This record gives sequence, structure tokens and C-alpha cells, in this order.
Amino acid sequence: MATMGRLDYMRGLDLESARLFLIAHQEGSLTRAAEKSHLALPAVTKRIQDLEHLFGVTLFERHARGVTATPAGEELAVHMQSVMHRLNIASQAMKEFAAGKRGQVRIVATQSAIVGGLADTVANYSATHHDVTIDLKEVNGWSIVPEIENGRADLALTISVFEAPVGMSSVPFQNVKLVAMVPAGHPLARMRRANFDEMLQFEHVTLGPQSALCAFLVQQAAERRQTFRYRAVQSFDVMRSMIAANLGIGIMSELMAKPYAKKLGTVCLPIEEEWADRQIKIWYREDLMTNAARSFKDAILASKNGKPTC
Repeated sequence: MATMGRLDYMRGLDLESARLFLIAHQEGSLTRAAEKSHLALPAVTKRIQDLEHLFGVTLFERHARGVTATPAGEELAVHMQSVMHRLNIASQAMKEFAAGKRGQVRIVATQSAIVGGLADTVANYSATHHDVTIDLKEVNGWSIVPEIENGRADLALTISVFEAPVGMSSVPFQNVKLVAMVPAGHPLARMRRANFDEMLQFEHVTLGPQSALCAFLVQQAAERRQTFRYRAVQSFDVMRSMIAANLGIGIMSELMAKPYAKKLGTVCLPIEEEWADRQIKIWYREDLMTNAARSFKDAILASKNGKPTC
């Protein structure tokens, strides 16, 4: 009943008014909004006035050069952009259904997660679920939360180095260990394992600020009142090459280190820290989950537990 009450309240808000409001906000002009929409200026003005009456606030300050959004107008623009984005997704989903598809699942993941089983899982799922489109995109660690929170992705997978923010949920997908990759001739290479204090004596190579793991390591060093010294690179390939060239040591998942160690002449050491045992997690917002996304999540989790994926 409460939901119906909210929907009744929104009867006065139609998509055309929302669209015109966003154009006027972007252009800073009701006149240009009218021109772009092939409407008369009074018609656009009336739409904006209706919105202001509906919400009981002033959305634009009018002046000789056009309009400027009020704080209320800026806030409304943020929410309207999110609504329009979701509607575009809904429209695309309906096109998928019309084409005989049962839905689309949009997944973002870090390279470690993709290599760590996600790519094979997507391939296996797609082979038995021809009516579901899987859109998989690689992103960096810091993109995971906004991609889910803003509704640009249904599911996100990454190695867990941070807590789920309010409104987001996560479930384990696969266990993984962080290791230290060092050049074969490095002082640490003679050791069977290494701890973080020992590793902090040397310069590191890392993906830098774009990496959630890098931020985590900087924090861990700060808690020890030490500095995490590093060279920032853009990819694991460059990171491994620089380590092999003795330009630093690196901490990464075993998935991204061990398969390359012998060829590069490097050594992978276990790390004596509790945080070295990590999980690749699936992140999502329950309130934004589509049936197709929920089906995919449940299927891949069941497959990890040795159950059928149908």
C-alpha cells in the first residue's frame, strides 16, 4: 500500500517533463530546450512550472542569459539522470525479450577476477543459456562500487579488499591468495615466505591509485607508521616486466603471478599476513537485480558448489 501511495504521488511526473527538465538543465536555457525538442517555448515553460508546482520548490533561477539550476534543481537532475539511465536499460532489456532473449546480465570485473574463473564461468553459462546475453567488461578496482551503485552493472567481481558500502551485498565466488613476486636475484628470493614489514624495505611496482589493492597496501603501511614506496603502472603485464627487470617487487594475486614466474625469471613468495588470504566476491544491489542477473548469480554459485547450473 505504501508503494502505491508513492506511485500515486508521482502521477504528476511524466517522462516528457523529466526529459525537458534535463535538457534545460544541461543547456542552461529553456529556449534551447524548446528548440532541441521542436516545441514552443511556452509549452516547455509550462512543463517546468508543473514540475515546480508538483515538488513545491523552485528548480531554476531565470535570468537574461537563460536559467541556472537551484540547489533543488541540481539535486533533481542527479536523480532524473539515474532514472533515465535505468529506463534506457529497461528499454534495451525489452528489445532483448522482443528478439527472443530472456534478458541481459551486465557484469564488470577486475582482471584478476576474470582470470580467476569468471571467464570460464561465463562461457559455460552461455553455452547452456542461449536466451541470456552476458555483457562482461573489465574495470579497475575502484570502479566496482560506482558501477553497481549507479546501476551501470548488475554484478561486479573483484578480490575483496574493502567492506561493502551500505545498500550493496556481496557473496564469495572463489578463494585466492596474494603473493609477493620478486626477481630471482632479489634478497627476498632466498626466503621461503615474506611478511609485509620485510617487503616495505623495498620499492614496489603496483597498478597505483587505480587499484583498490594499492590503496589497501598504502593503508597497511601507514598503520605501521611506514611508507609504501611504489612505481605506478597501468597493467599487470607491465608490472610483471618491471619486476623481472629488478625495478621493484610486487604484491598481486597468485592468479596473476604464478603462471608467469618461470618464464620471467621471478619467484613468488607466500605472504605471512592474514590479509593475504582473500576472496573474489560477487557484488550487487538486491533492489536493482533483474531476474536474469539473479539467475546467473545463483547458477554460478551453484556450479562452484558442485550443483547443476540450470
